[in-house]
Amino acid sequence: MKKLASKAKQLNLRAKARVQERKEKLRRELELRRLKRIRRKNNIPPYRYCKNCGTELKGMYCHECGQHAMDSRQPFWKYSLQYFENVYQFDTKIGSTLWLLFRRPGFLTTEFNAGKIASYVHPMRLFMCITLVFFIFFFMVLGKKADTVFDPSETDEVIELYIDNNGSSGGSDSANDISSGYAASVPEDEFIEKYLEDLSSYSPIISLLFVPIMAFLLKFLYRKKQMKYMAHLAFSFHWGCFFYIALALFCIVGWLWKFDGLPFYLFLAANLLYTTVALHWVYGNGWVKSFLKTAVIYLFYFIAGVFFVGVSFALVYSSFGKDYGLL
Repeated sequence: MKKLASKAKQLNLRAKARVQERKEKLRRELELRRLKRIRRKNNIPPYRYCKNCGTELKGMYCHECGQHAMDSRQPFWKYSLQYFENVYQFDTKIGSTLWLLFRRPGFLTTEFNAGKIASYVHPMRLFMCITLVFFIFFFMVLGKKADTVFDPSETDEVIELYIDNNGSSGGSDSANDISSGYAASVPEDEFIEKYLEDLSSYSPIISLLFVPIMAFLLKFLYRKKQMKYMAHLAFSFHWGCFFYIALALFCIVGWLWKFDGLPFYLFLAANLLYTTVALHWVYGNGWVKSFLKTAVIYLFYFIAGVFFVGVSFALVYSSFGKDYGLL
């Protein structure tokens, strides 16, 4: 009986192994067919020889000069799509990268430090793309608001209303008074517009400079880890991506719902929580140490931000005051 039981057990194991082997073989065949379909669809060049160097093409890119085998007769939208794919890597990786950026704080930095670079959008490319979109739309909104501060077309209406309320006698003196009073407010309005204009031109550069500075700060805070500077720089890029996306959402929520201070507190809490979790998983410290180092990072950013705003305000006021004789 024991021999029969052991034999039956062996036969059962062999049958399971054969079934598993067939499943694995079928899976490999299906994957191979899928890859062949992708190659037939995407990797067949429209011509045989590279139009740049004349080398015979083996795929969509020339192995000699690196030029993409692009069809010159394709429509404009395909040109634009290929440009964004080559420059900003707008492919299927952008969705998964952004999803992991929010869902698993610090995961992308850990993967980058482990050498898994091609699976996700490069940290610097992702940061440049997000900051470009953020500053374009952010300062477009600020520019529209600045234009509404002072509208020269309202001058005549204000003068007429002032004259009607104070009688027709002395109309010319009244008009001169209101005109001079209205003109006195022009420097203040123009100063605000000038300040926002300069702020919009310098902010992208300053935000880009803050990234390597933050990496140096992280290298100092985690000097016992003996990590390379590039590892800290990757964390700074990923953190910056989250910061600007969260800031954009904060601005949108504050603009739509007009909550008094609530979006700001949500934005601050989300950033503190995200940074603490990311530092914990990337650098392996405890939660208390990670939170304290998060506080140090935000204190540094607060001081640097106040310094930048103060210096830019002083420079604009100095140049503006000389033009209007205020200094």
